[in-house]
Amino acid sequence: MSKTIKNLILITMLCATLTNAKEINLFGVVKADASSNLMINSQDNGKIIHKYYSLGKYIKKGFTLAITKPKKAEVLNNISGYKINNIKIKSPISGYIVNDFISNGSVVNNGTKIAKIVSNNDKFISISVPNNLRSSIIKNKTIEIIYNNQKLKTKIERIIPVTNSSNDTFLAIASIKDDKLYIGSVCEVIINIEEK
Repeated sequence: MSKTIKNLILITMLCATLTNAKEINLFGVVKADASSNLMINSQDNGKIIHKYYSLGKYIKKGFTLAITKPKKAEVLNNISGYKINNIKIKSPISGYIVNDFISNGSVVNNGTKIAKIVSNNDKFISISVPNNLRSSIIKNKTIEIIYNNQKLKTKIERIIPVTNSSNDTFLAIASIKDDKLYIGSVCEVIINIEEK
């Protein structure tokens, strides 16, 4: 966990302890289920002649990530009558590019990592909640997420009751279905602690 997020959690805990309000403001981090990660690998030996994506870019299923010139094309295209076409590497899913392993001119072999894509469908927000609020935070409680001056309502789906001893918090998890929330984003979360 980054130092900035740890500091936000500590500030949030202090605010939660000092106030006796109906609502509590916390921070959450947008994450994705590990099963929604997909590594794209080269299927042939060759050279990247054009890369069409960048880190963080949202791409749709079928998007051409890169074009490679197969190594065998260099030899066979010089023989009369043979023509080996360039190979398009396409994404089999829609999602965000979270790792980038190539650049234009990169030499790739069968199995070389090209990019890692995270599906946008399985995102959730992980909220560190101070332990003194444990009885107020329950499954199916409505929460409000604020990001870029926009609000989104969702419900807490899971409570992970294990206490993080370094900051005396537990985790609440809520799914989110908004394309504008990127994995790794930190959002404000408002929870009405009086609402059942």
